[in-house]
Amino acid sequence: MSPILEKLAPPKNAIIKAVGNHWVTLVAPIIFFLFTWGICIMLFVLSRDIYETDYLMSLGIFVVTSWVLVIANHIFFIFMFKWIQSLLLITSKDVIDFDVIPLVRYDVGIIGFYGIQEMEEQIHGFLGKILNYGDIYMHVVWHPTVREFKYVPDPVGFISLVETLKKKMDIEKDSK
Repeated sequence: MSPILEKLAPPKNAIIKAVGNHWVTLVAPIIFFLFTWGICIMLFVLSRDIYETDYLMSLGIFVVTSWVLVIANHIFFIFMFKWIQSLLLITSKDVIDFDVIPLVRYDVGIIGFYGIQEMEEQIHGFLGKILNYGDIYMHVVWHPTVREFKYVPDPVGFISLVETLKKKMDIEKDSK
């Protein structure tokens, strides 16, 4: 296990599993990124052809497409960093959710096994079954809304692992 992850876990909690977002969440940003680059390259070529007749229009197209590329690259890398940094940790006593949007939000949610009332998974259609990803909904005792974790790889395995650890914790508590 990574030494960084070991430092993130609360004391006396062993990290059982670390789960990041599924790679499917990157498909839309990658398509947006490639589409934007394709349009901008066509506009660069168009501005070169316009250059011979109207220099100011050519310069305007070049400046606008350059700014569009800067913004598109920034959006793409924000999605990439969110995908890399967002994480679900299953420890021996808790589920820890690191929900990160770089430069905007860094939320850490700790849900103890004793507070989990019910868990359910939702698989995203045919593609979700083939690629094995889905959403997990946790009903927590003290929280009025349902905690939702989107695009989790192997949601059925995640839920069964949490339920197994919860039962093990209940058995240890009853034996004391």
